[in-house]
Amino acid sequence: TPQQADQMLQEIGLFQTKGVPEHYEKGVQLIGEDAMLELGSHFNGEHENSEEYLLEKSAEDPYFSIIHSTKYSIFKEELLWLDQVLPKNVLVADLGCSTGHMTALCAKIRPCSRFVGIDIIPSVIKKANSIKEKFGLANLSFDQHDIRTIKTKPKPDGIISLQAVGAYLDDRATISHLSDYVDSKAFIILVEAFVVEKGLKRILKGFQSCGFSLVRFDKINCGKGRKIKTMPGVFLTRGFDNVPSMDIETIRL
Repeated sequence: TPQQADQMLQEIGLFQTKGVPEHYEKGVQLIGEDAMLELGSHFNGEHENSEEYLLEKSAEDPYFSIIHSTKYSIFKEELLWLDQVLPKNVLVADLGCSTGHMTALCAKIRPCSRFVGIDIIPSVIKKANSIKEKFGLANLSFDQHDIRTIKTKPKPDGIISLQAVGAYLDDRATISHLSDYVDSKAFIILVEAFVVEKGLKRILKGFQSCGFSLVRFDKINCGKGRKIKTMPGVFLTRGFDNVPSMDIETIRL
């Protein structure tokens, strides 16, 4: 339920506010006004390395909840959607897991499945492991890999990517590699901020050429005051019997 999703997000350390002023005030309480002003300049993209800076800072405990809580409403909608679509009794790789908060929540709502979070940045993997310990999740682990070259055994039954690897999927070679990375019977779950509809369709057709079918497409609400109002929730499968597929040409962002 939405109430349970709120509880889970807040247990992991994120906070919910009604708007930017409240969010700023909470940040000042946690790290001080000067640090919050500097952080705000990176949120606004005033520096070339803003994305890298925020990723590194998100692994530091005082900054963790501030940075991730800016997407609180998106994470809540993602969690509610994932609870509808995530299969049970499977091995799932979360690609580009960052600090692992969503991976941990997925492991919590699917205790019968196993999850491994994958990211290339050592500091966020360290933070992810601290979240795993906090929740005491035996069905969760984290590893450092580059998703463009990753090979692990056993092969996962499926992969999820939540606002993480979309930029890499413009490369057909990456799509082919990820399709080989998972088992022959597999699923792929994507929630990515694809701005161009033609780009999304091109990516889906790339997975289609690797044997995957689009079986579910939903629009996930991003909340008020965002440039992108909704993000596609995509569910692809390969090797499943009697699963109706959707026509990629019919989807609209």
